[in-house]
Amino acid sequence: MSSLFHGDTGAFYDEMFERPGEPRPHYRHLFEVLSGLRADEFEYKRRLADATFLTQGITFAVYGDERRTEKIFPFDLVPRIIPDSEWGPIEDGLRQLSRPTIWRRVRARIGRPGSEGCVSRGQLGRMNPAGL
Repeated sequence: MSSLFHGDTGAFYDEMFERPGEPRPHYRHLFEVLSGLRADEFEYKRRLADATFLTQGITFAVYGDERRTEKIFPFDLVPRIIPDSEWGPIEDGLRQLSRPTIWRRVRARIGRPGSEGCVSRGQLGRMNPAGL
């Protein structure tokens, strides 16, 4: 039986584990559930998800690809879990960005096709988001 979890990730940050074999508190339940699966069972479920995306048309085309095949959207069966302590600042930022006045300012600064916004003037790279 092959495990889904392979130990030390070296210098790479691991969202699920504090250290090898020790899941972060917000990942403990998911770790326990996934620990009950063999690697071949997980791979079967991943292939099933891929096939479902393909048959349901959750795909995109890569223009210029000579094979002209549809590709499925990248999808990970293991969710990224964001603990409450990290979600608060993200939620605050999303709320701020959802304000209509912010969107109007962004739209005015960036512009639309045919407008005189930053895109048509070639200034997008110099735009200061804090100045919105």
